[in-house]
Amino acid sequence: MRLAAVCLALLLAGCSTVGVDLDTPAKPRTLDYVNDDIGGLLIAFDVPRGIGPIDNASTLSFDLALAGPSARHVKAVLVPSDADDVEGRLPPPGQGRTYYLFGLALKDQAALREAQSTARAAHAPASAVTLTLAPRLCTSGGVDPKAVTISVLAALPGAATPMPLIDHQLLADLLAKSGGALPPCS
Repeated sequence: MRLAAVCLALLLAGCSTVGVDLDTPAKPRTLDYVNDDIGGLLIAFDVPRGIGPIDNASTLSFDLALAGPSARHVKAVLVPSDADDVEGRLPPPGQGRTYYLFGLALKDQAALREAQSTARAAHAPASAVTLTLAPRLCTSGGVDPKAVTISVLAALPGAATPMPLIDHQLLADLLAKSGGALPPCS
């Protein structure tokens, strides 16, 4: 009996020292550019009302920086995606905000998967791959780029939790990186 009590006490002490805080949300995982299905990504622009995407202008680029014939560059144009693709995968947008949903055309999906296959075959380190998202946005008026933020979320096929590609970035900073202004939406 005493042995059982000591074992139970040690077991409980071990559980309390694990260091897991159940009240802290798990840190979202990041994309694995070589092994995750980049071609199947669902991409959501989380923007304030009054901001929207410019048709057929936002891109996702995959660059595999290896010497010789293994080097790859794929630039894919984001295409509108159905709301059915996102059901249950994204939280509701915040007050005064909306989502614009995108995926990739079939030819771009195939090109990205081929580039990832090349990276895996070459045993490319993660540092050899760069994924760049270039959102191109417009305004319907009344938005101060220095006062609003945007986020871009990505969800892998079958994944329940989206990952931030751009996380609450000031719109003015994003525009400065792209060297452009915020044109009016047509």
